[in-house]
Amino acid sequence: MGNFSLEYLKWLKAAYEHARSAHADPDISLDDFQGWVWDGNDPLSEGGWTDVVVTSANLKLPASSAPSTADWKTDFRVLQFEQGDYAHFDGLQLPHGYRSSSPIHPHIHFIPVSDIADGETVVFNMTYTIANPFDIFSDNATGTMTFTNNVETRAKIKDRALSGTTVLADSHMIAGDLEIVVPGLGMSAVMIGNIEYSASSTYSGNIIYGSGDAHAVFDRFGSQYQYSD
Repeated sequence: MGNFSLEYLKWLKAAYEHARSAHADPDISLDDFQGWVWDGNDPLSEGGWTDVVVTSANLKLPASSAPSTADWKTDFRVLQFEQGDYAHFDGLQLPHGYRSSSPIHPHIHFIPVSDIADGETVVFNMTYTIANPFDIFSDNATGTMTFTNNVETRAKIKDRALSGTTVLADSHMIAGDLEIVVPGLGMSAVMIGNIEYSASSTYSGNIIYGSGDAHAVFDRFGSQYQYSD
């Protein structure tokens, strides 16, 4: 077992008690978390996954091929992408609890404006650079995050978001399957990049940007390090 602070162990105990009480609540079902799979690791020794989030507030629009704002569900203004649209992002900073050199898994949470037919894909391209504090940013790298409407994916989706084999518009979907591993990457590293709704998608409709995030492994509650100039 690693070295953990008393505060972190108290937090783990509180999280466990919350999960146990939620599981006992008849109004809360583990079925509400379809698609999430235990990684088999002991969080005390192997760390646990959490989200590092990039909201639409962190997106900057380019001079051309930019997404547009649109009305959605009457009361909301959202950022809507056509194929080929892209946006810059910043603000993805790894907190102090991040386990050094562990994998990062970016995802895009999106909302299809029209139905997604069986077999159709929604693909996002990402170009990014990353650096630890007081280090030089890496060469630009690329990757893709994909959502595919197939049998395996539909097994994760709520029945009310499906009509037969069709994923319904205005549903919350996730594109992923990208892994980033940077040896020596550590706490307070910053990633800057671009997200593009790719023309290689076989789904031709527009999508709404819900949020972006990177799943990262955390093995402690913060750190004992404070930057000082």
